[in-house]
Amino acid sequence: MSVGSRSTLLSAEHSGDDKAAVAETGARSDGSGLLAVGFGTSVVMWTVGYICRFPGVSTPSWLLLCLLLLCLVSGGYIAGRVSNRPLVAGLLTGLIAATLNLLVLGSLLSGSEPGTIVPSALWWLPGSLLVSSLLGGLGATLGRSQRSVDTTWFSHNGVAALAVVGTAATFLLLIVGGIVTGSEAGLAVVDWPNSYGYNMFLYPLSRMTGGIYYEHGHRLLGALVGLTTVVLALQLYRVEPRRWLWRLGLFAVVMVALQGILGGLRVTGHFTLSSDPAVTRPSIWLAVTHGVLGQLFFATMVAIAVFASAAWTRTATAQ
Repeated sequence: MSVGSRSTLLSAEHSGDDKAAVAETGARSDGSGLLAVGFGTSVVMWTVGYICRFPGVSTPSWLLLCLLLLCLVSGGYIAGRVSNRPLVAGLLTGLIAATLNLLVLGSLLSGSEPGTIVPSALWWLPGSLLVSSLLGGLGATLGRSQRSVDTTWFSHNGVAALAVVGTAATFLLLIVGGIVTGSEAGLAVVDWPNSYGYNMFLYPLSRMTGGIYYEHGHRLLGALVGLTTVVLALQLYRVEPRRWLWRLGLFAVVMVALQGILGGLRVTGHFTLSSDPAVTRPSIWLAVTHGVLGQLFFATMVAIAVFASAAWTRTATAQ
């Protein structure tokens, strides 16, 4: 959207003409639909990976790999069915998902000591991006032959779809957080933002066992939710003519940032990189606040998804 167009829409909203603003929202392509499919593909992959690697669940590595690759093909398939440029959409879906998955890929590339990575990382990083893109393109090729008759939903309701993906990721985060609390694993990782001296995104998968798996998985998923919220807020700011709604998106970013800080300080009690129990001061009150704010953040994401939905905008236009 051009600056002039956005200014016109904001002026219309400011003067009370919310109908015109909402109608324009549904009449443009903003690229959010592609982000929704890419982010959604990654969220599904994270869910599958979390369940398959859950302590006590003995999923063979080859089977987990096949499931993850199937997720990428499926994401590309959806993009191919609903996009006017199916192959490009499929390739970008795979690339978006692979970029987000770098948050967990580091757990496979970390060395035996903090701050080190395995030499094969130089191949894994570009290779994962390339393979994921190709699989997304393959899925789009399959989906192109069964394209939906109406492809306008993909381009005109993308922000709402991205908000739904963010809400789903947040719901998953609440479940994982509940597992952390229920298993009393909130202090399984004794430092923050590092994890036993490792960069949080480079903590080896081989060491994620028991309570450490619960707590560290919660941290990584929190990073995914935070990144999703930031992208959603940017899209709302870029294309949403209803000023109050994109401000609500910015408020969600503040909430998720605060939530992450509270979760870390619950472990250390203050800002420190030390893992020495004599230095850290775990706080049960911060843990309670962290839990309550998590519910409020989820409610905020649900509200954004509702307000951005086609059903809501149709109602606003009709009034």
